[in-house]
Amino acid sequence: MKSLVLALLTVPALAQTATAAPPRTTETRPWAIVIEHGFGATTGLMGGALSYQATPELAASVGFGFGATGWQLALLGRWSHGIGRSLSHAWVVGFGPSLAFRGESLGQWNIEHRDDLVVAPDDVFYTVWLNAEVGWEYRAQWGGVFRTVLGAGLRLADNQRHLCAGVPTGGNQPESSCNPPHFGPGSIYTRVLVLPYFGLAYGYAF
Repeated sequence: MKSLVLALLTVPALAQTATAAPPRTTETRPWAIVIEHGFGATTGLMGGALSYQATPELAASVGFGFGATGWQLALLGRWSHGIGRSLSHAWVVGFGPSLAFRGESLGQWNIEHRDDLVVAPDDVFYTVWLNAEVGWEYRAQWGGVFRTVLGAGLRLADNQRHLCAGVPTGGNQPESSCNPPHFGPGSIYTRVLVLPYFGLAYGYAF
């Protein structure tokens, strides 16, 4: 009789174990290191980031890179929501601050500026953004990571949007550091209050 009772108690537990969903890849591989590319993105044109999944849904990320407005440092929190029953696909939402900084002493030797401004070698120009982004992430069972996002940064503070303020730009204007022949100067991006961006990331989770 005792054996029969034990058997009856064991069967539901075994059935629950058999039907339990396998863990998502954010659980089995919580750390990830990625290379990032973007236009206006939190780590600039090219950078890298290290992230850790504190829970299957919540991660913290620190990134560093280089872009038009200088060196980039970003701290982001990221929430992921699995798509359907997939263990690897998820919608992601990110939020956090980033800092861009540059100067001749930091390796940028051509800081654009108006003729009436003087830029000293030890001057440092910065921009602080508060960023929000949404996107899609794929984490393969073997560890591969791919993510694409669209986002925007809200400018909180800066000291470089005045560098080229008032300088005429365009193809019919004289070329200068404030009116280069190809891409606009870095300070032009800090003139907007909200800067949209696009980003890609790929790497490995472990």
